[in-house]
Amino acid sequence: MARLSVYDTDATVQAGDRVIGTDVSGTVTKNYTVEKLGNFIHSTYGSEGYNSVAFNASTGILTMTEVDGGTDTVDLGIGTGDSPTFVGLTLSGNADLNGDLDVDGTSNLDVVDIDGAVDMASTLTLAGNADFNGDLDVDGTTNLDNTDIDGTFAVDGTTISLDATTSFNIDNSNTSNGITIGTATSGVPISIGHSTSETTINDNLTVGGDLTVNGDTTTVNTATLSVEDPLIILAKANNSSDTVDIGFYGLYDTSGSQDLYSGLFRDANDSGKWKLFKDLQAAPTTTVNTGGTGYAVGTLVANIEGEASKVTVADKDTCDEYPVVFHDESNSLHDDTGGFEYNPNKCHLHLIGTAPTLYFTDSDTNGDSYLTASSSAGSLAIAADYNNEANTTKIGFSLDGKEAGHWRGNSTQIGSLRLFPQKGNNDAQGVFFGTATSEPGFLDWTGKRMIAFDTSETLHFWADDSDGTPTGHLQIASGGGVSAGGDVDVTGSVKCTQNLRRTITTATESSNTHTCNLSLNDNFNIACNNAATTIALTVASENVGQSGTITIVNPGTVGSLSFVALPSYMLTPDGATVNFVTTANAISMISYYVHATDKVLVNYVGNFA
Repeated sequence: MARLSVYDTDATVQAGDRVIGTDVSGTVTKNYTVEKLGNFIHSTYGSEGYNSVAFNASTGILTMTEVDGGTDTVDLGIGTGDSPTFVGLTLSGNADLNGDLDVDGTSNLDVVDIDGAVDMASTLTLAGNADFNGDLDVDGTTNLDNTDIDGTFAVDGTTISLDATTSFNIDNSNTSNGITIGTATSGVPISIGHSTSETTINDNLTVGGDLTVNGDTTTVNTATLSVEDPLIILAKANNSSDTVDIGFYGLYDTSGSQDLYSGLFRDANDSGKWKLFKDLQAAPTTTVNTGGTGYAVGTLVANIEGEASKVTVADKDTCDEYPVVFHDESNSLHDDTGGFEYNPNKCHLHLIGTAPTLYFTDSDTNGDSYLTASSSAGSLAIAADYNNEANTTKIGFSLDGKEAGHWRGNSTQIGSLRLFPQKGNNDAQGVFFGTATSEPGFLDWTGKRMIAFDTSETLHFWADDSDGTPTGHLQIASGGGVSAGGDVDVTGSVKCTQNLRRTITTATESSNTHTCNLSLNDNFNIACNNAATTIALTVASENVGQSGTITIVNPGTVGSLSFVALPSYMLTPDGATVNFVTTANAISMISYYVHATDKVLVNYVGNFA
């Protein structure tokens, strides 16, 4: 049996229905049948006031009203076991339905609190708010314009469509359980977004499975990109040809007005060589335009190890700079003024610094050598074995596969310059000096031989000799004098601007025979003993034309002093016999001229004491 409770408000029931009235305690029941006007239902106990019931026959509406505004409850019971039907029911106050309510027509419910099940065979239109504390089972189509669901909302059907014209929001305040979509059954495909719509994930996104992006462009606007994969594959569709470049690049702007691009890529059009580039003004597409505006080779700062047989620097048509630079100007690892550069176009090796040095180490002797440019007047120094690991060191010169000479020295600073290992008479061998009157090109000038050493071991000094015939002038200037240990052959004249000083050689004495070897000197001195004295000359062909003086000094004691006649090759004027002075301490002089090896013309002048 359905019960209808009305509290302090009006209630309307259609005519023809049976009405059961009770008092406040619910123990006394009065039955009414609403068939005419004027029937009243009121409480028979207490003094809470009266309720009135009015029936409108024309409209068929039963109205139940609290008379004095008290808090009495008027219960309206309908039916005695059957299911009564309301042609029209308007509830102005609260209605408590303890049984089932079957509504065939339209129900306008402003505020409804339903504890049990509601079965609606027709359309339910809720103009106001609806609060469902229990389950809501909808078998047909439900159009919900504004629905607030506090409990569990389960929708089962073959096809469920949620559509909105302005906005559609799904939210959950439970931060642990969250919102799940498609987690009940494995393998269910889930599609989000139209083919041309924009889908935005406003917070973190975790993908438990694989992520496949089928679009043409993938843009990642993130400050930090972390990838677990240790090896990233690029150009995965490049498996049937080699037409695209492989690599990566970045964007930068050093001027504020021009975008520039720099990166590393494998050039498919250049035998797959990897290239580092910078300053390209157009973004690469599937290839990097190495001829594009601004394209330049990038700089790599790294420690490079490997077993490559060589390092190749590509050729260029023009290269005024040094593309291979072995120094770092960006930090304090190296002096900013130092460097080692190589220009393959010009084949130049360039060492830069206050004292740039090229070092060598002999692993056999540990001898260290170097070639350095000194900061003193731009000098160039060559040092061999500068740590004195092996004494007597050489710096050699080899030309056309043969040694031409070397410097030689030891730790006691005894050194020499040794040229031309083989002696010879070739006009091209010797020391030459240039004859140009203006600055000639490097290594592009002629000269004339000035010093040579022939096969007879004769050292030659020439002036202006280009063909073995000297035509110039040789000048020897020395503040301390010029000494010659051997013969000096002069084919021309000897001119002395001051004087020609001659030395004196003591004649060789043997058994009182005094011999003057004219090959040793021009002037001789004979110190006589107190005995018979013989004077002799040794004359060679080279002495022909030679002249000089022989002085004879007598001893202080002359008792036995005498002179043997001159040898036959010493000729006196008119063949006169020389009468030698035998006075003690007397000095005599013989002047001579070598006319031939067997004819020496002499003149004796005695007693200069």
